[in-house]
Amino acid sequence: MGMHTTKVAVGEGKFALEEAAARILRAGWDEGGAGAEVVEVDAATGETLGPVDRIEAHTGKGILHQAFLTLLVEGRGEGARLLLCRRSPLKRLWGGVLADSCVGHPLPGEDVAAATARRINEELGIMREPDQLKHLGHVVYREDHGDGRCECEWCEVFAAHVELGELHINQEEISEVRRVASSELDGYLQGHPEQLAPWLREALETPSIRAALAM
Repeated sequence: MGMHTTKVAVGEGKFALEEAAARILRAGWDEGGAGAEVVEVDAATGETLGPVDRIEAHTGKGILHQAFLTLLVEGRGEGARLLLCRRSPLKRLWGGVLADSCVGHPLPGEDVAAATARRINEELGIMREPDQLKHLGHVVYREDHGDGRCECEWCEVFAAHVELGELHINQEEISEVRRVASSELDGYLQGHPEQLAPWLREALETPSIRAALAM
């Protein structure tokens, strides 16, 4: 009985360590290991062209590829707040930067809305079906990281409302959640009190997306 109990405990401990390692790898942008892929898109139409190596897509001039960002709004009316999340220092790109609620890349063959639903669950504990996410449009941008790496993305923008107490933060992914009123957004876009991640800035500076957010 004692031996069996010990084996179970060891097995559970091994599983917990594997889960923790997987979360850290995912947070550090290493999920999938060498050869992990993103989906290249046509710059004129946004149509998918096929998988490309993720490291290559983010190196040098970059390769335009699929991505998404998410704008989660907590509360409604005058009490509505946009949830901005500070990226974990573990992140390979833009670690420690204040960004949207959740950003990422769909896997090859994965629907973008489905990928968004998957990642808001992994990062924020928010359960939504893809059709519960509101599509606000897209932005296309390129931004150098300053060290030979870059972002070069066709980024679909999704939004959803969440309720107080609904968040369950994955601390390997997110180091801070900041609740920002609509009236404060222009200040952030001017760099006060700090700069935003480039993809979020692009989205919030797009009039159609800002209007569709409807905080």
